[in-house]
Amino acid sequence: MKKYFSIKGRLLTPLVFAFALVGMLFEGHVRQLERELSDEYERIEREFFRASKMLTILDYSLNNYIKVRQSLILSHTAKIVNGVCHMRPKLEIDAGDSPNAHLRALEYIIVGDKSLCDKNSSLYHEVGFRIALAPVISLLHDLDDYLIGVHYVDPSGYIISSPDTLSVNATTDVLEQIQSPSWDVYQDLGENQPIKVRGPTILQELQSTENLISLMLPVYSDHQFEGVISLNIMLDKLLNANQRFVGKLHFIDTQRESLPTNAFQPHSLQDEGISFHHAMYYDMHWGNELYQFVSLKRKTLILITVMYVLVVMSFLFMNTRHAKSYYEGLAVRDPLTGLRNRRGFQAFIEHSPHQSYVAIAMFDIDNFKAINDHFGHDIGDDVIRYTGDQIRCHIRATDTVARYGGEEFVLYLTAERKSYLKKTLIRVKGALCDESGTVVEGGFTISGGVEIVACSELHDIDDILKSADEKLYIAKKSGKNQLIF
Repeated sequence: MKKYFSIKGRLLTPLVFAFALVGMLFEGHVRQLERELSDEYERIEREFFRASKMLTILDYSLNNYIKVRQSLILSHTAKIVNGVCHMRPKLEIDAGDSPNAHLRALEYIIVGDKSLCDKNSSLYHEVGFRIALAPVISLLHDLDDYLIGVHYVDPSGYIISSPDTLSVNATTDVLEQIQSPSWDVYQDLGENQPIKVRGPTILQELQSTENLISLMLPVYSDHQFEGVISLNIMLDKLLNANQRFVGKLHFIDTQRESLPTNAFQPHSLQDEGISFHHAMYYDMHWGNELYQFVSLKRKTLILITVMYVLVVMSFLFMNTRHAKSYYEGLAVRDPLTGLRNRRGFQAFIEHSPHQSYVAIAMFDIDNFKAINDHFGHDIGDDVIRYTGDQIRCHIRATDTVARYGGEEFVLYLTAERKSYLKKTLIRVKGALCDESGTVVEGGFTISGGVEIVACSELHDIDDILKSADEKLYIAKKSGKNQLIF
């Protein structure tokens, strides 16, 4: 009975199913994370594609439309700061309803050598060819939150930047650097090369403090290199736009570093028009993901817990009921044969409906002690079990048989006629004796005493049993192997 009443089994079995269900939910959470990461990677690639289109528009404008000469004196202010000329759009607007109020949106700066502030210098006139590009740059840098700035770098020694804060801290060393053909920015910027990607890095030459990615497109005129259009993307805003993620997306240059071993769902960026050698990956922290999983699935997990408690309580209730039934059975059943014992027999008679007549018979195995002595107690037990099984098989389900002790059995049969009861008991006795050779060599016989009474007389079962037992004694003394009615 241990397997039925093991408390550990009752608790662990539903717990295993509960954990399996939670595991399936968490696996679904991870699969959902993978799908969302794939969508996020696609979004980032689309943003890079948009940025590359901006660069292409600027390049097309430089080579086809924005090549005009105009007076910088009339439209810009110039000021030398720390040996560097800062030139900004001149906005003289007094009233808020001025027809030129929209010019407030212009936010760019032109930074160059201090000669730029001299209207007679060659640099001043050189900038005049590109100055119309500045308002367009100012427009593009505001199109997306992740765009921190757009600038045009000219090897002549000046920079057009938007917003104006992007290059305001440029020094004379920076201006000398952009005039050097060996500057690393100019490398791999062939006329027919795709857009160059620089970073992630902090652009020291522009005194930037943000970790940036720069998309760079060279400007060529008549196959001559004239400068670089650069679009700076702030990685934190681009990568972490999706607030659903607990961990962070990382963007690395695979030429400078390799993917970490714990990189989750890495993705290499690809675009025909952009020279990518970069990859993205998700920084997975399982503890944080588990915490978010619990937060998102809180109601479902509570439901699983409640179901687990209810199932355990049901199992314990069933266990108690089964245990009660089992131990009650022990009190009314014989452990060797599984038949009723004396208490079970009396309870059966008290609670069973009776027909017109009832037969109470006492059967006893003849010479049982000799069987035990000659064949052993194991065979003796087999004989007792055989006798009980044969009697039970040859009577109706409404009748019963009980082991009264040792090799003695008591039978209860009920019917409408006495003759039926007699015939049945004789048939049962005959079947027992005829087939007894299958359980013990030589077989054995049965003696019995039978008392048949009317149903109305079944008020003192002890007297009836005593009478049947006396008849059994007579059957034993008068030769055995017989039934006395």
